[in-house]
Amino acid sequence: MTQYPIREEDWSTVLEQNVTTEEVPSLVSAVREAFDSGRTRPLKWRKQQLRQLQKLFEENIDAFVKSQAADFGRSAYLAESETRGRAAQCAETLENIDDWIKPVPRSVNLLSYPGSGYSVYEPYGVILVMGAWNFPLALTIDPAVGAIAAGNAVIMKLPEHAANTSNLLASLIPKYMDTDAIKVCNGGVPVAQALLKERYDYIAFTGSSTVGKIVLAAAAPNLTPCLLELGGKSPVYVAPDADLDLVASRVTWGKYMNAGQVCIAPDYLLVHSSIKNKLIAKIKYKITQFYGVDPEKSVDYDHLIDSRHVKRLQGLLEGQNLVAGGTVTPSTRYIAPTIVNEPDPESPLMQEEIFGPIMPVLSVESEREAIEFINKRDKPLVLYVFTKDLKTKQRFQVETSSGAYVINDCFVHSLNDELPFGGVGASGLGAYHGKHTFATFSHSKSVLDAATFADPDARYPPYTPSKVSTTFFLLTFTPSRIARIKKIGGVVLLSLLAILFRRQLRSLFK
Repeated sequence: MTQYPIREEDWSTVLEQNVTTEEVPSLVSAVREAFDSGRTRPLKWRKQQLRQLQKLFEENIDAFVKSQAADFGRSAYLAESETRGRAAQCAETLENIDDWIKPVPRSVNLLSYPGSGYSVYEPYGVILVMGAWNFPLALTIDPAVGAIAAGNAVIMKLPEHAANTSNLLASLIPKYMDTDAIKVCNGGVPVAQALLKERYDYIAFTGSSTVGKIVLAAAAPNLTPCLLELGGKSPVYVAPDADLDLVASRVTWGKYMNAGQVCIAPDYLLVHSSIKNKLIAKIKYKITQFYGVDPEKSVDYDHLIDSRHVKRLQGLLEGQNLVAGGTVTPSTRYIAPTIVNEPDPESPLMQEEIFGPIMPVLSVESEREAIEFINKRDKPLVLYVFTKDLKTKQRFQVETSSGAYVINDCFVHSLNDELPFGGVGASGLGAYHGKHTFATFSHSKSVLDAATFADPDARYPPYTPSKVSTTFFLLTFTPSRIARIKKIGGVVLLSLLAILFRRQLRSLFK
């Protein structure tokens, strides 16, 4: 395992800032000028940029593996997976973009029949993407891929705490991409603050709820829509009928991946009291099986991002009943995979998102108790439930609210681009991944091409009783009703209805 070479007090000296706060307004203005010129709208431009971005990641895998090892001792497996995943994201978007941009037919009502209705996807304009350090490629690049596919110009604020990876991105993107319409900003908090003072057409942010509120407040004066992925405390409920070996494997993998620095990592376990001790023993066994007797020496176990993060987690462990782990090595940003048994629900450990390799385990006596515990807290980004019982699965789905609901697994829903990824309430606003990212950064514009062969007088004043009754009759033929009529008898039946209707009300037509 490569040790983290950067100290908290000097990360800013390692970060290669490429823009000053004074330069931010002109940078944003230049990107808006590029969008206004129309250069980002053609499909040819969008595909070209996506191919170049795919090429960037395919040609620099080793460099990104090394940069993430330097940033926080990330395992080569996880770093390479994240890098290859970004190339795959570009490839998937290129494969589907021709279908995504097609107009979507919409039904019309009788007032417009036989006109046509459809919606078209158009770019919003200039998109600000503010990525996060825990997955510095995915959480910056994936929103940008969808924004580019939708025909927008993009400004990416790179995560300063992952300094080596951000430096690498900042140096590579200008070599591969259109530098007029796609910009990267490498800098600390002052640069982020300067960026938020400018006007955008959409803002995507991944990070804490505290900073998310700042982003939302900055967007409010211009009514700028936001995509906020904010995390939170994602619970796991383990029912008495669950396969404990499966639970142990999947929860251990999901919790200690990236040393727990994952927004959808299981934050705490609610386990039926009858099986709690058995499950803890199995999780302890899985920790050893996955990472060895000394996880600090494992090439598959990651370290923490900085010393501030280590100190915060150390504070959360004070006074807790540790049944596994607890070892801390500040010099290498290491905290062992840790299990805390029956923490006080009101303790800081159970009040804030842990975002580290600490697993609290609490016992419950019933599903109702677990549901009440979950519902008393902010809505989580994801709820995990392990059970074989269909009624239990359905009960948690109906009686709780979360950004996602995953049964008998952890984390994997985020790898399925068919599923929209996002939070609800305190855990986020909006959703993305795959086509959902394209749709998020596209304005769905409604288009109606109305019929002109007849212009019924019933719509115009003065409104006589016959006109009023005619108008109300026309309004009963909603688009969905017309669609059903088409299914029954097709265009012939609908046309016959229109002919009969015109004969009956001939005097109302000009």
